[in-house]
Amino acid sequence: MTFKKEFYKGVEYHFPTTFEDAETYLASIQASTISDSVINSMQWDAIRLKRDSLITATDWTQTLDCQLSDEKKSEFINYRQTLRNIPQFFDEPAAVVWPEEPKIMVRTK
Repeated sequence: MTFKKEFYKGVEYHFPTTFEDAETYLASIQASTISDSVINSMQWDAIRLKRDSLITATDWTQTLDCQLSDEKKSEFINYRQTLRNIPQFFDEPAAVVWPEEPKIMVRTK
């Protein structure tokens, strides 16, 4: 089998010479479908990645030498637990409501 090479819409395609051009070749390819369960799983994976990133970004609030008040540390503990509970509390990825991160007042001199 021999192939042609053609740029189409800024992308280089290699396709069998039985097709007139890249556009004809691309039109002949049937798009594969992804099942709803796979899509749902991918969405949950994305949510877990975001959740893990948000938890990691607040790890510093739980260190022994953290200068936050006990009240503020408690707010972060609750925030982080709410993040951990997201997969158990929501049935569908589209229903996820992200908790608001506790605010920290920054002192300026």
